Amino acid sequence: MLKLRSLARDCDFKEVTAEQHRDICIRDAFITGLASNTIRQRLLEKTSLTLQSAFDEARVLETATTHAHAYNSTNEISCGAMKTPTSSHLETYISNEDQELNAIKSLCYFCGRRRHSRTECPARNALCHQCGKKGHFQTVCKSSKTTANKADSKISLTSVITPCTLSSTHFSGLTQSTAQVNVNGLLLQALIDTGSCESYISEAIVKRNKWPVRPSTNRIFMATTHLSEKTLGHTLADVQYKGEHYKKVKLFLLAGLCSDVILGVDFISLHKELTIPYGGKRNPLHICGLKAARVETPSLFSNLTSDCRPVATKSRKHSIGDNKFIESEVRKLLSDKIIEPSKSPWRAQVLVTTNERHKRKMVIDYSQTINRFTLLDAYPMPRVDELVERISNYSVFSTLDLKSAYHQIPIKTEERPFTAFEACGNSTSSVASLSVLPTELHAFRE
Repeated sequence: MLKLRSLARDCDFKEVTAEQHRDICIRDAFITGLASNTIRQRLLEKTSLTLQSAFDEARVLETATTHAHAYNSTNEISCGAMKTPTSSHLETYISNEDQELNAIKSLCYFCGRRRHSRTECPARNALCHQCGKKGHFQTVCKSSKTTANKADSKISLTSVITPCTLSSTHFSGLTQSTAQVNVNGLLLQALIDTGSCESYISEAIVKRNKWPVRPSTNRIFMATTHLSEKTLGHTLADVQYKGEHYKKVKLFLLAGLCSDVILGVDFISLHKELTIPYGGKRNPLHICGLKAARVETPSLFSNLTSDCRPVATKSRKHSIGDNKFIESEVRKLLSDKIIEPSKSPWRAQVLVTTNERHKRKMVIDYSQTINRFTLLDAYPMPRVDELVERISNYSVFSTLDLKSAYHQIPIKTEERPFTAFEACGNSTSSVASLSVLPTELHAFRE
């Protein structure tokens, strides 16, 4: 026991939780119970190995072993109609077969490219779309064609529906989204697709009617990025629907389209809104219907002293640099509609301050004007330690980022004269008042 303890001193033991200790035990039991010594040895070569990584690595190695056995197995080929080669061509046949075998052996079993290490194979974590297994590409998959047909039927929808066959018996879920439109004088079935950025038309219809096609190539992606298609040009067509006329609508050509025409967002966005009744029992669902909240602006100067009266403070003298800075700030605030010209009897003064980085900032001194007559709010400030203790019970948090801080909250029109200040002889207005919330007033900070 003493010998073992002395050897354990060099081990780098770390503190783990009960869940981590459980995963370590499961990982060790999983590696111990592997039937393949080769896979167990490959896993034990890893310096750091978690339960999930051990499982993924073992599955990849098992798949690789299975495919390797499949490639090594020899299947006899019998053919009764094969002509026996003559002796003069025997050496040619043998050399060709050797070249083919050498070419096959020089390729990777899992990706079909030049042979390389399994750890560098691009198909190591790829998912085959033919058999659904992980570890190889579809191009080198050896699964049966039945499995491939099932996978294709699940992935591809356009291969099942042929053009001009969008009916209620085959695809009843889209009958409410289809409409009969007039395209260049021809009645066609159009699918209203809010998930399509552009509008498309069947290539066969354009060729049959000999409409002019302009060259263009766009790659579009279906429900998954593995399914993509290139457009075959575009045509400009006149579309009519329910008395509305649309001139020169850009329609891209696609082969094997699921409908005669697909009208996408570029066409739908010509209208303010799109309403499609589906006949459901629930209330209407409005997507992207976020509107500005209509919150009544609160009164900021409801608690003023009885001796409140307008005060116009004496003008202050500023340096030439500060005057230029104040004028530029006032012009900027006017253009951003944060302040507005005023004829108020109140008049506060502005100051120019600098921080530790010597960055200048214009502030308004309300200490001699409205702040003198404002009663402080008695609302208690929250304790930081209580807030931290309360939010520690949660794991998901959301934050609200006010881009312009207090300047997002408006001030009532009748209360804006209280915020008037001298704008340093600005050409637009010598006195201005605030139209949105600043930070210098007692009523705002409380």
